[in-house]
Amino acid sequence: CGSLISRAIGGGRPDLVRQYTSHGLCIALLHAVIFSGLGLAFGADIFRAMGAQEALLKEIMDYANIWFVGCVFIVVPMVGNAVIRATGNTKFPSIVMCVVATANIILDPIFIFGWGPIPALGIQGAAIATVLAYSISFCVALWLEVR
Repeated sequence: CGSLISRAIGGGRPDLVRQYTSHGLCIALLHAVIFSGLGLAFGADIFRAMGAQEALLKEIMDYANIWFVGCVFIVVPMVGNAVIRATGNTKFPSIVMCVVATANIILDPIFIFGWGPIPALGIQGAAIATVLAYSISFCVALWLEVR
């Protein structure tokens, strides 16, 4: 996707840039939805096949199920950042990812250990914090697509 966008920009074809960007984000969204569905349906079996011990499977699934539900918020921004980098702008995607990392650093202890009205959620809290942090970049990717 990034290579196509770079070539369309170089060829002076903004119509193709928009088309490739939209297609790339739609394909990413489709893959994320498929991955999410498969993960929710067969996650425990997949982790067992990878060697997860039954004693840990509940903890693994507590974390993974939140990721499976939130993977759209993680995959789509990755493609959005790649699209922005394809335009030659590497600074903005770097800033977005630093904001995501900072948000995750702040949200992790809040959701893992609890704070104020937010109860301690343990490993599920870590997954929720990460998905929330990536939601920031998801919103940025959507904003850039719409404008």
